[in-house]
Amino acid sequence: MYFSLKIKLSITAIIFSTLLSVNIYSQESVYINSQQQSMIIDSVCYYLNNNYIFPEIAEEMENEIKQKYYSGCYDSLTELQNFLSALHRDLRSVCQDGHLGIDVMDRRPNWANESEQDQQLYEMYLNRMRTDNYGFEKVEHLPGNIGYLKLNEFCDAVYGGETAVAAMNFMANCDGVIIDLRENGGGDASMIKLISSYFFNQPVHLNTFYERPTDNYDESWTFSYVPGKKMVDVPVWILTSRRTFSAAEEFTYNLQCLQRATIVGDTTGGGAHPVFRQDVPDLNFYLVIPYARAINPVTDSNWERVGVRPDVYCHQENALDQAYMLALSYQLENSVDQSQVIIAQWYLEGLNAKTNPVQLNHHEIQEYVGNYGPRRIFVQNDQLTYQRENLPEFNLIAMGEDQFMLEKNEDFRIKFIRDDQGKIIKLRGIYISGHTDEHERSD
Repeated sequence: MYFSLKIKLSITAIIFSTLLSVNIYSQESVYINSQQQSMIIDSVCYYLNNNYIFPEIAEEMENEIKQKYYSGCYDSLTELQNFLSALHRDLRSVCQDGHLGIDVMDRRPNWANESEQDQQLYEMYLNRMRTDNYGFEKVEHLPGNIGYLKLNEFCDAVYGGETAVAAMNFMANCDGVIIDLRENGGGDASMIKLISSYFFNQPVHLNTFYERPTDNYDESWTFSYVPGKKMVDVPVWILTSRRTFSAAEEFTYNLQCLQRATIVGDTTGGGAHPVFRQDVPDLNFYLVIPYARAINPVTDSNWERVGVRPDVYCHQENALDQAYMLALSYQLENSVDQSQVIIAQWYLEGLNAKTNPVQLNHHEIQEYVGNYGPRRIFVQNDQLTYQRENLPEFNLIAMGEDQFMLEKNEDFRIKFIRDDQGKIIKLRGIYISGHTDEHERSD
């Protein structure tokens, strides 16, 4: 979700997302009559007609819910939550806008005045961001000198900026970067600009937003300076899923349109409208109103309802392996460092073996069983297994041509050697360093 700091109604309007997961208020049911329903509908229509990004659709939404009210569709919905849920459903059926929402306003506790409540909510919001590490779940250095960043939220850079800078600097010397947005539902545009700025040398026009209430156009550009080293020539792969939404889609769409990233995974959710929250305390509800729309400078369009389509489509669960294979293949084709080429080839072969395993029948499996010096090959739970002396056991993954890799130990492989008659006579250990050793079969 996009959060707007430009239209501030209160601290609550900025931090309402916290209350979706943590509610400190009473859950007692609130009942309303037909007159109150009418007042709520009039209020909803007023705010939508004055703020919703498309005025003609706002008018259609008004006609829909008023027609249902006058035809008696809402007569039985005397509980406020149920009535607002019906309005939410009916409004969405017209606009198809994943950002628009309506719900019961957060009830103030009896002991708190407005300023006390706002301060408590603000502190809850800051603490949630901190305990979620501002959306940065994981940053890794993968074999082959590939950086991996799992980012689950685009927090306001005012709060998450230091964490973002640390993550980007961690990957500064990588030869490729994978950014995982498969669980990212959006957030704040300021973080989009900060992270994007590491991938461009000069300021680049990322996006423009048209804001209906002000009738203004607001352009978003990368920064000319960022703390640390930029990665302007480093290839980027972005992982997406159906859950990737809003600000996460903007980041993805921006870099795709600028031909700065390859998108791997599934088509995203399709939400391109920033929002603000309008509280209506007298009627005990609030509206989340999409008030602006994105206009990409390359396409003159956006991803609303259609989502961002990946360059490489695959099931979201396989997106990381797919992107990692692309990154390693890029290394093979472009690296001038022979040691990096060897490592990339090694791990690319391993990924291919895991994603497309060679299937062995019972007879083929039994051929490998035996003792080879300190090494033992045996079958356990229908799985060919490797063990050296009293060290941990590893399941074997067939790679073809009598070669196997060890599950959860990717730096070592084994190859079985056959004699002229095709009988297996020894086992060769192959290390990623290039070193090998061999042991004769003893049984």
